[in-house]
Amino acid sequence: MNSMKELLLKSGLQLDANGFIQIPPWVKRVKIDVGLSDGAPQAATWLEHEKDLLVFGFEPNHHNTAAIKARDSDWSVTINPKKIGHSLYLIECALSNVAQMELTPFYYTSNDPGCSSLLEPNEFPVGEVINVQTWSLNHFLRHFPFHQIPYIDFIKTDCQGADIQVIEGCSEFLDKVAIFTCEADDTRYKGSNNTLSAIKALFIKYGFFQYQNYMKTLSKIWRPRLKYIHTEDPTFINTRLRQQIAQNKIRAYQVG
Repeated sequence: MNSMKELLLKSGLQLDANGFIQIPPWVKRVKIDVGLSDGAPQAATWLEHEKDLLVFGFEPNHHNTAAIKARDSDWSVTINPKKIGHSLYLIECALSNVAQMELTPFYYTSNDPGCSSLLEPNEFPVGEVINVQTWSLNHFLRHFPFHQIPYIDFIKTDCQGADIQVIEGCSEFLDKVAIFTCEADDTRYKGSNNTLSAIKALFIKYGFFQYQNYMKTLSKIWRPRLKYIHTEDPTFINTRLRQQIAQNKIRAYQVG
């Protein structure tokens, strides 16, 4: 499989004659979940609250995707398998800042599959190392119908020391992302440069500012309204989409 188009079709998506993903008419919002663990708890939480939402979930760990489909997970919130292929599409690949598809070693951690990573762990036991397809969000979003859905509500990444590479790999389309949450972790994986300062500098370069909890209390006098943001990890707001965030009450949920 050498093209993103082939991967999307394998994932159950349909493409139009121009190669754009066909979005059902009931969909009004789109979120992207990068790093699903074995239960897709973030996607499940989003879909509980938003009935007009479509989620694209990226997960390279075949053990995790199998568990998601079987609903075999210890997470308290898990995705209903009936939603897969309807309101959630599982795309089995890793994401990074690659210019073209690469086969990359992926470290599956045996004690907690959610700690698996493209980077070798310093402290988690590795049960298996496999080569996985690695693409970028740029590759995926070139097939997204922005003429139908003008922006992505929310992207959440949890990539175990490699989040900054995922952000870099979205450079062509960051202006079309309203809210972005990522994990800052540079100590638990070898070769990681995933520091908060590096992530923040990258987002500032692309016109984002960092969300802080106190901003909720300013929502009546300060735009955009941020009372719908419930995140624990570093979260960044696209200044170019401030009005859309306020008017459309864009919601961002992330825990764990």
